[in-house]
Amino acid sequence: MLESVQLLDCGIPVHGRYLPDLMQDGKDDACKLLLHHAKRHSLAEGILLNSFIDLEADTIKAMQDEEIGKIPLIYPVGPIIQSGSTSGINRSECLNWLDDQPKGSVLYVSFGSAKSSTFLFIFFPKRFLDRNKDQGLVVPSWAPQIHVLSHSSTGGFLTHCDCNSTPESIVAWPLHAEQKMNAVLLSERFN
Repeated sequence: MLESVQLLDCGIPVHGRYLPDLMQDGKDDACKLLLHHAKRHSLAEGILLNSFIDLEADTIKAMQDEEIGKIPLIYPVGPIIQSGSTSGINRSECLNWLDDQPKGSVLYVSFGSAKSSTFLFIFFPKRFLDRNKDQGLVVPSWAPQIHVLSHSSTGGFLTHCDCNSTPESIVAWPLHAEQKMNAVLLSERFN
């Protein structure tokens, strides 16, 4: 297993166990494919980054350092956030539920896409959803996150640290993939 990895000149060492699972085994086909494409980054004319300079200024500056090697220009264009549903889900269900809750009383817990949510459900105790159905609302697929976060009933946000939720997060609970690494980078940078 990898020990501590220094990510460019960002000043934050990340222990190997926090890197995505597919990077833990150099013999794994997914790891080989990731490394293959990582070596090809210099072929690009530019890189669009779903982030913003105030969040990752040190990282973006380090990536543009000519001593590191030929890295294409980085264009932070984010955060780009999905604000509408393409899945046909009645988005008003959770917003209607929020309308009935006291101001600031809801902790919005997001574990990402339906795939991540399904992954999470295996960790719930038996009958968890049934026992807690009157305590909250579970939306097992997509929810209008921007609307939920800006709703007056929402008092906090617990995220799984996916790249898409990280810019909006307050509390982190990483589950898999790059989420552990994102949580370390966030906690070290902003604490």
